[in-house]
Amino acid sequence: MAVKTITLEMDSTSRRARKAGRYFSEGWAHQKKREWRDAVTCYNCALDVDPVLFAALANRGMCWHQLGRPNEALADYERAFAIGTPELKNIIRVNRGVLLQSVRRYDEALADFAADNSHESRLNAAYIHLMRGEFWQGLELYRSRLPVTKWDARLHRLEDLRDKNVLILHEQGFGDSIMMARFILRISAVARSVHWTTRTALMPLLAANFPNVEFSDGGDVKAAALVYKSDAFVLVMDLWQTAGLEIAGQPYLHADPVHVETMQGVLPSGPKIGLSWRGRAEFVNDHNRSAALKDLAWRKYPGATFVSLQKDLRDDERPLVFDGGALINDFADSAALMSCLDAVISVDTATAHLAGALGIPTAVLLPYSADWRWGENGDATPWYDGVRLFRQPDFGAWGPAMAAAEDWIRSRI
Repeated sequence: MAVKTITLEMDSTSRRARKAGRYFSEGWAHQKKREWRDAVTCYNCALDVDPVLFAALANRGMCWHQLGRPNEALADYERAFAIGTPELKNIIRVNRGVLLQSVRRYDEALADFAADNSHESRLNAAYIHLMRGEFWQGLELYRSRLPVTKWDARLHRLEDLRDKNVLILHEQGFGDSIMMARFILRISAVARSVHWTTRTALMPLLAANFPNVEFSDGGDVKAAALVYKSDAFVLVMDLWQTAGLEIAGQPYLHADPVHVETMQGVLPSGPKIGLSWRGRAEFVNDHNRSAALKDLAWRKYPGATFVSLQKDLRDDERPLVFDGGALINDFADSAALMSCLDAVISVDTATAHLAGALGIPTAVLLPYSADWRWGENGDATPWYDGVRLFRQPDFGAWGPAMAAAEDWIRSRI
């Protein structure tokens, strides 16, 4: 979800304005470092000096959102909207819409996005329509994403690629590429050749599963050079439109059997449950999707070993899990490790997509307002037959989702 940030331009030399400006600058410094509570404290001080300082209200609203305090965030946005200029009101509309989206007030969010014609608003509206299965409206707006503009990418029908040298261009995250890889066979069945510029960590896994496709690292310079050598190029997230919107949920990736056997030799015996509880911290919505290991690992599965699928274990987490992340260098390693497990529990990260693509029984823990890829409601997804979805019943409430996932996993071990 895309938001807009606010900076403060000092246009007054009054002592009061300078004092409020200093507090604001300190808050902005904390906010840029994702030190949300410290930022709120500074913005509080700025607003004590100047209660109608628009930038402090708007930015404090963003910090409250990051801290999981939607009511406080909405109150700040409403105050900022009341005093903002028309241009500043548009900024608030985007951020308020994102907040309303996060608490599932989707119609109100769409109203805010519709009132603003910015790239951020069109893209955020796209996410809501796609989540609701309103693909026509969603995909039209999804063309607002930056890679489309950057590469001047057009949509192709499958028949447009017949006997063409096709280039697939990487965009977005690891999970997106894994999710879209299911469509590659449809592309390669009609094209003369297919070259996919992707992320280095994905290349060993994808190359082993799609031997008729050439893979290379997706750096911009190389990708740009390849664009001019291809007959047609397709962005990764456009693959499902090009291949047709039909989605089949059966497994479509596999791990190398020799690699799996090697992994089995170093893993503990008995039932094993893979855990992935934390996403990439730089992701703007990570505070909403990530959980705490201690809330997962205390749950008891008789005789089972918890295997971490994270590479970034903290010292306080190590006693709770077997460090499977130490065995992982790329996604081929992850696939081999997962193939040794009885089940996986994951928050919404690339791990969930990989486990689903491999056909491993997977419980995916979703925030109250889930990513569009998982739909608005329900415990099943058309993308992966072996995945079950466990949703927060309210904003920030992981407990019920984890308890339901525990029951489902127990029935499979």
